[in-house]
Amino acid sequence: MNIHFKDLSPDLFSTWARMRFRFWEDNEEDCRQAYTHYEGRREKGEALTLLAFAGEDPIGFTEGELRTDYVEGADERPIWYLEGIYVEPHARRHGVATRLVRELARRVGAQTLASSTEVENERSRKFHKAMGFREVQQTINFILPIESDK
Repeated sequence: MNIHFKDLSPDLFSTWARMRFRFWEDNEEDCRQAYTHYEGRREKGEALTLLAFAGEDPIGFTEGELRTDYVEGADERPIWYLEGIYVEPHARRHGVATRLVRELARRVGAQTLASSTEVENERSRKFHKAMGFREVQQTINFILPIESDK
């Protein structure tokens, strides 16, 4: 499969938003907020969103962001974090995800990438392991709402 990559730009917003909806079920406003966030960070060299194409057919995307805060299992800071990756069903199992991740790492000069998923998301865990990520920690988070005495 002949694949090429394009940086997310205003003219690719609707293409990216359609795929992002299929991945995260984001609505248009969620996508606009994410775009604004990533665009601001991209201008500082702290984020990159790539779209993959087979010819003119959009087949996937990945989003990466430079994190300066603590990242479980990472010895270095800052570290590039794989925020999300999506490949259209008809293009899966053709190396698109691997190429997206490698291209992201190449463009930002990353020697290491971090990522995460929910403990129960077996599909994502298998994907990460197949890509060569190693699992470093499992966590379950809690929130205790404290009600005021009004």
